[in-house]
Amino acid sequence: MPTQIFSVSNATGGLNLRASERSLLPNEALDLMNVELTKNGGVLKSNGYIKASLAAIPGNSKITGMFQYVKSDGNKFLLVTAGTGLYTLGNDGSLTQVYNSLADGAACFFATFNDVCIIVNGANHPLVFDGFTVTNLPNWTKIETAGYPSLVEVWKNRLWMSGNLLKSYRLYWSEPGNPSGWDTTKGAGSVDVNRNDGQKVTGIKTYFDSLVLYKERSTHQLIGDSPPGSGGPNEFRIRPVSSDIGCVAPKTILNVGNDQYFLAEDQIASLKTTNAFGDVNTQNVSYKIQPLLVQINRRAVQEAFMLHHRGKDQLWIFYPDGASLQNNRIVIYDYGLAAWTQRDGILASDGVMIDGKPYTGTYDGNIHQQDFGGSYNGAAISAFYKTPWYGFGNYKNTKRIRSIDLTVLQYGNWNLDIKTALDYQKPSNLFPVNLAPTGQAPLWNVALWNQAEWGVLSARQARQVSDIGMGKVLQLQMANSGINQPFHILGWDIAYQLRGLRL
Repeated sequence: MPTQIFSVSNATGGLNLRASERSLLPNEALDLMNVELTKNGGVLKSNGYIKASLAAIPGNSKITGMFQYVKSDGNKFLLVTAGTGLYTLGNDGSLTQVYNSLADGAACFFATFNDVCIIVNGANHPLVFDGFTVTNLPNWTKIETAGYPSLVEVWKNRLWMSGNLLKSYRLYWSEPGNPSGWDTTKGAGSVDVNRNDGQKVTGIKTYFDSLVLYKERSTHQLIGDSPPGSGGPNEFRIRPVSSDIGCVAPKTILNVGNDQYFLAEDQIASLKTTNAFGDVNTQNVSYKIQPLLVQINRRAVQEAFMLHHRGKDQLWIFYPDGASLQNNRIVIYDYGLAAWTQRDGILASDGVMIDGKPYTGTYDGNIHQQDFGGSYNGAAISAFYKTPWYGFGNYKNTKRIRSIDLTVLQYGNWNLDIKTALDYQKPSNLFPVNLAPTGQAPLWNVALWNQAEWGVLSARQARQVSDIGMGKVLQLQMANSGINQPFHILGWDIAYQLRGLRL
């Protein structure tokens, strides 16, 4: 029988754990770890991280909050909360404590309003940081004398708060333009969000011209321009969005383009506008990775948080997997490709984007810059990509797999291991493919993130492995577990022959 060629030049379908073995698309992955998908169709080993702080927080306390506070004069502060302290991180990696009376271990939330930073955690009186000192937010007790808020947002030129553990159904708003104004005779107020439904408010977030109110199993939308009873033409009112989908982790709520993403009880969902009147509905964007979300530790799900890596069109969702009480797994959604990947080897209790770069805090008080370098602060990154089972359009007949041509970028004298498996068995062959340059001209139009390639000999090169074996279906797994050993796979071509035809 003549030799036929099966080519995969685009591998950006991402992880798909819901399709059957035969219905997976050629560009999807049956499994993968610590790789990302490039816009040119390739598979790239993920970058690692480096330490951004010179030393850990005193006492190695868990980092409970991170926020970039930017003042109108251009001054920027990376705020970090851990233990009982509020710290600023300097450009040199040094930590300076500016406050030391936080409730130990309470998760902190932040908002910037009128050039000051508001800090809440549900256990302390709301705080104000102006770049120099930390003080209690004035006049809070005019609106509430029992408990403190743990959620904060800015909308319609007002400060909004919720998450009071003693009144978990209540939403508060300040006087217009004044974060210190909580006098109900001057425009401040509060409202209960479905007080008797047995659910607490778990998140508040602006979304276009509305404020979205999340509870554990429901979603609501606050619209309007003025408090109820004010006599304004468009008073605040709450309307339902979903009666069965809510948010279970407030630090996973993010606005990206026209969507608002969040972690729900059984999915990663997004809000989308449905018409010009601002009506919204929810959409499940995580269907393909649903088996991973089932394994989230529900006892620690509130630990989860999300970062928007805008430069790569990616959402990074950190969550506690299995029995872990710490965020030990990341799923990454490339919303440009509508594709999923996943990461491990990273423990992160909170995170923030700083000048387009992801930073995370750890459970032992360190701060890391993510997506940088080729190691986990000196430790190896174990990365692999596993293809579907290829039947080449014919799952009935046996094939002789003559060769696999792998197109890669050349980086250095290390190997990319190619494992092959036949007929749904475990891999039976291992073919080390060396990625050392061999003298080809530089490829000027391809570059790794955070890794300069210009002027470096890293050209496209086809690497061939032969005599794979006989079988009806074939699967490839490409892997590398080295330190500072990147790989970038651009595609693969499989040469095969059909053997005897069975009727």
